[in-house]
Amino acid sequence: TLQQQLKLAGDAETYRNFFWFQGYFVMAILALAGSTLVGDDYQHGSLPFYLSKPIHRWHYVLGKMVAVAVFIDMLTTLPGLVLFIEGMLLSDDVTKAPWHLLWGVLGYGMVLTVVLSPLVVALASWLRRRVPLVMVWTGLLFFCRIMGDFLVDVLRYPPQWRLIDLWNLMYVVGSWCLQTSADLGGGERVRQLSQMTRQPPVEQAALVLGLIVVAAAVYLHTRIRAVEVVA
Repeated sequence: TLQQQLKLAGDAETYRNFFWFQGYFVMAILALAGSTLVGDDYQHGSLPFYLSKPIHRWHYVLGKMVAVAVFIDMLTTLPGLVLFIEGMLLSDDVTKAPWHLLWGVLGYGMVLTVVLSPLVVALASWLRRRVPLVMVWTGLLFFCRIMGDFLVDVLRYPPQWRLIDLWNLMYVVGSWCLQTSADLGGGERVRQLSQMTRQPPVEQAALVLGLIVVAAAVYLHTRIRAVEVVA
């Protein structure tokens, strides 16, 4: 039962599901911590003071993104590596360990880090306050998912409508890194209603994620340049 239904057999699906469920905690905590990360620097006037120091503006942005990246990796990539090591130690022959899963875990963690780090900093610098940031994150995490599932599974629209779901995009690309299918599960009724591929191609998902990262970087560049530096 644990191997077939809960996917706890130590294969690629195990790590795929781990990143999927662990991501909900990551998104929830980032929604609460994002406003403190950057918003306080705007509200208390600390940002102009920081930029008056002999550092480049992008050093400030990269520092914030590194802080987010470390937090993400501590909740996703690091536990994933621990699970891989435990599975390797329980194996009868270490030389036959699925080393490709190690690169898949690192790849999935890299996808989360590269996408969420600039996005969190950009949203925090735009919204600044906690309540609007939580509302936007809730929309990204729940509303877009509900809309994508409804359009594809119920209305039978093409799977490209799932491209509006940020977390599902990272799930598709991360599943590709683990060399497993990006299956969303679902009941028999959902499988009967959906007569087409339930997920968009990984190339389209990667393209949309790349556009999101570029848009966040451009916004941060514009935002930081608009700050008046204290002499």
